[in-house]
Amino acid sequence: MKSPRILIFNPGHEMVPELIGKKPYVPPPVVRRMMRDLGSLPMWLADNEQDRVLCPEGPLPLSEALPLQPKARELLPEEYDTLPLSSYTWEMWGQSPVWLAAIQQHFPRLKSVVTPPFPQELYDRSHRREAARCLKFIGHEALAAHWYTSVEDFQSDRFLRFPADTALLAKLPASSSGRGLIWLSSIPTPEEIDRLRKATRNTDSFSVEKVLDVQQDWAAEFYSDGKGELAFVGLSRFDTNRHGAYLGNRLAPQKELMQTLVDALGYDVVHTALSSLQMYLQERFSTLYTGYIGVDMVVYKDGEKLHLHPCIEINVRYTMGVAAILLYDLWVEEGRRGRFEVKSFRTEGEAYEWDQMMQHLHPPQIHNHRLCSGYIPLTSTAPSSRFLAYLLVSPEDKESVKTQ
Repeated sequence: MKSPRILIFNPGHEMVPELIGKKPYVPPPVVRRMMRDLGSLPMWLADNEQDRVLCPEGPLPLSEALPLQPKARELLPEEYDTLPLSSYTWEMWGQSPVWLAAIQQHFPRLKSVVTPPFPQELYDRSHRREAARCLKFIGHEALAAHWYTSVEDFQSDRFLRFPADTALLAKLPASSSGRGLIWLSSIPTPEEIDRLRKATRNTDSFSVEKVLDVQQDWAAEFYSDGKGELAFVGLSRFDTNRHGAYLGNRLAPQKELMQTLVDALGYDVVHTALSSLQMYLQERFSTLYTGYIGVDMVVYKDGEKLHLHPCIEINVRYTMGVAAILLYDLWVEEGRRGRFEVKSFRTEGEAYEWDQMMQHLHPPQIHNHRLCSGYIPLTSTAPSSRFLAYLLVSPEDKESVKTQ
């Protein structure tokens, strides 16, 4: 039987910031607010009543009136002395040994919880450069981003590496969910170069790649057991805005998602890419790391033909794609379609009002403890909340649903 876990939602706490800056990542206020408002999200991803969720920022409680309730629940201080904590294992959204040490110092009675190993090699392999290594291994080196240690090196190299008429995208090593992206014209303007220079002032390096005509955003999700085995978990399809920021995941049966990708690219392209990715990740991660790995991919258009970029980024952590797959498997009636989204609000009170509107427009329908149609919040809708995760499922099998 799998050991019970203490889960933590800590977005932004990947290993990369510690690798680059040689110091622990200190989240800005907006990320700390996200950790608090969305702290209960891991409760819905667990299928074990023994699992607990630690919310260091002081979570907002879930409504007890929800027609569905997660199996896992918040770890309460009174349980520190009653639970067999030495049989529990830490499981973080983004692995960060330095940050975990700070958590253990703040909650000293949790020091007996088993800490996952953090071998030194895992730092390097969690860097954005790993995507370029992967592309070379699977025969797509031409798609790999180029790395630079200074803006001057990029400027002198720009027309040697990239077509003159192509817009470019620079990325900081620790960018994610649209943060840390710098969009550049085919001939970068002085303002863009200045923005790039300021953004990379505190990083050792940055990457630059061609802007593709993206038609579909995808991710392949895997799980490494840390003992030499790495399994394919499934596909996730998500949407982004024009700046590359994450908007939400589409919910559908895995068979349907796979068929959509095959219809766009052909069976051989898809299955060759997935098997090649699995082979590479097995070699690089299966004995070093226990947990989920998400590989971002895109379907892009070149001329009149669709192509697959099989490895935009390797995320050695939980991802929203993993969350979408787990949520669908645990809480959505098989065959249904819908969306899993995380919505942000500018001011307090807006999330509460929006939730009330959605409950009125899309009342949830439950069958056998699963959502058949309608809306259900996964995190607190208290007036002070400014981030909200939710499921929205179409009332008709063939229909899609849209948020207001």
